[in-house]
Amino acid sequence: MGIEANRPDDFYAEMLKTDQQMGKIRENLADQQKRIEIVEERKRRQAEKKFGKKMQVAAAQARAAQKRENLAEIEKWKESKGEDESASVEKTLEKVSKKGNQQAAGAEVGTAGHGKGGKGGKGGKGGKGKTNKKRLAKDKKYGHGGPKRALKNNSADSCRDVSSFKASKHSPMGKGKGRGKGKGKGVKKPIKKAGGKH
Repeated sequence: MGIEANRPDDFYAEMLKTDQQMGKIRENLADQQKRIEIVEERKRRQAEKKFGKKMQVAAAQARAAQKRENLAEIEKWKESKGEDESASVEKTLEKVSKKGNQQAAGAEVGTAGHGKGGKGGKGGKGGKGKTNKKRLAKDKKYGHGGPKRALKNNSADSCRDVSSFKASKHSPMGKGKGRGKGKGKGVKKPIKKAGGKH
C-alpha cells in the first residue's frame, strides 16, 4: 500500500509470562484497587460522623450557654426591680382579675334579662330589664306559649296511661290479610300450559 509503519524495537519479543498469569495479575490489581476504594470510603464516613458529632456537641453547648445567659439576665432584672416592683405587679394582677370577675358577673345578669342570649326582644340589650312593647302586645293578644322544654317527656301518669294503645295495630296477627298487598290467601295465578291457550 506504500504506507510507512513504525514498529517498536521489541515488537517481535516474546512475553516472559503467559496470558493466564497476566490475567491473574490483572485480577489482583483490580481487587487491590477495590479494597483501597472501600477503605477510603470508610475513612470518609468516619470523618463525617466525627464532624457531625462535633457539630451536635457545639450546638448543645451554645444552647446551654444561651440558657445560662438568659437566666442571669432574668436574675439581674429581678434584683434591679426589687420587691416594690414585684408587689406592684401583684397588685396590678389582682385588679385585672377583679375586673374580669365583675365583667363576667355583669354578663350573667345580662343573659338572665329577657329573650335568647340576653337580648330583651328585638333591639333590646340584656341586663337593662327593657321589654319590647310589640312583644307585650302580642303576648296579651295571643297569650304566652309557655315553657317548651321537657314538654314531651314521660311522667309517672303518662306511663300508666294505656288508653291510646291499640292492640290491633301492634299485633302481628292483625297486619295484612294474605301474603301479598291486596291479594287474598286462596287466589292463585293461572298456569299456562305449553302448546295451548288457557
